[in-house]
Amino acid sequence: MVMVGSFTRWCLLSLVASVASAGWVAPDEEHLQTRTWMAFPAHWDAAKLDAVQGDVCKVAKTIAKHQPVSMLVESAHKDTAATLCGSTVDLVEVDIDDLWARDTAPVFVLDGGKLGAVDFNFNGWGGKQEHSYDAKVAAFVAGEAGAELITTWLTLEGGGLEVDG
Repeated sequence: MVMVGSFTRWCLLSLVASVASAGWVAPDEEHLQTRTWMAFPAHWDAAKLDAVQGDVCKVAKTIAKHQPVSMLVESAHKDTAATLCGSTVDLVEVDIDDLWARDTAPVFVLDGGKLGAVDFNFNGWGGKQEHSYDAKVAAFVAGEAGAELITTWLTLEGGGLEVDG
């Protein structure tokens, strides 16, 4: 167990060192954001799907009062997303497996005025679920955001990271 913890710390420190040496900085959680990225639920328990879609769109509309929101949505669900999210949320068509954009989308970093996006090779939480589309979300979002894609050999979900700058 100690070796795993030590190895994990070493991996993260290696990543931080390589990103920092290239000039990139991960801003803290309270840094002014320019956009929020979310994903519209499509593959969920059928009995709960309508409620989950409605709740996600309520969150998106609330955030959109303060900053732009881009919602990843499969083309088959775009009309539903448009109805539930309204005109204040930008819908971006792409194939996705799940709604956890914080895990599948890139982690954004800054270098002066440049925007970077780190792709952490999302693997469906260790292969626990289908992720063939979600594995491509980080690169897709980086392109949509006009960010430089930064690849790494680490595999993890972005939601597992917390940075303070």
